[in-house]
Amino acid sequence: MNVESIPDKIIEARKKKSKEEIQKLRRIQEYNEKAMRKARKIIEKAEIKDNKLYFKEKILTSEKLRSEIKNFLVDRDCELPEETIVSSGKESAKPHARGKGPIKPNEPIIIDIIPRRNHYFGDMTRTFVKGDIPQEVEGMYEAVLEAQEEVFKMLENGSEIKANDLHNRVCEVLERNGYKTPRKDEEEPDFMHSTGHGVGLEIHEKPKIANNEDILEPGMVVTIEPGLYLPRIGGVRLEDMILIKENGYENLNKMSKDLGVS
Repeated sequence: MNVESIPDKIIEARKKKSKEEIQKLRRIQEYNEKAMRKARKIIEKAEIKDNKLYFKEKILTSEKLRSEIKNFLVDRDCELPEETIVSSGKESAKPHARGKGPIKPNEPIIIDIIPRRNHYFGDMTRTFVKGDIPQEVEGMYEAVLEAQEEVFKMLENGSEIKANDLHNRVCEVLERNGYKTPRKDEEEPDFMHSTGHGVGLEIHEKPKIANNEDILEPGMVVTIEPGLYLPRIGGVRLEDMILIKENGYENLNKMSKDLGVS
């Protein structure tokens, strides 16, 4: 007997969002940005003492900052899943580490907020440094930003672009800047995850923007999130959520990507 695999029709149908769904995704991302701005403001107000950050005379920890983000979102009828990340220093070199302990100055701080409201998820990431920015971290940041902007340039020219074309462009940019990617260094790459993914009723939906043949079509909402992770230094990741349109794309994020926080 021959067995044939049939794609899940519901999953396939959810790739493209209706106008109502897009509005819900746009709205949750607005709340997401406000939460990220609050997090940045707390880091900005924090004082540097004894190689730690102090906020309101208490050591600022990943747990405390994550709690501030959660409280802000819950007060606005949003949920904050456990996956939300506030990691710093060398721990930020682990892409999925939630973060724990004191946040230190002069080190990268990755904040990846994943709220949900009216059943739909938002997703965005920013990387900050409070204090002096190490040269190596600045180099990582510039490479990641360049990679993300290269993807946006490709999407400006229209939709129906293959996921692997976008993913390969990210790898090309990072390799050109001296970093290792899965294309050439499969065992210990500096970039170790997909370039992005669909967002909707689940935080990870189709299409997946990686080394695959998925095609980005109008009506899809996806993240673009290149990153670099060096164990001896830490990580840098930037993530925006975008809507694929007939004549390009719309970035649902408006917040700047400034690395330094004075």
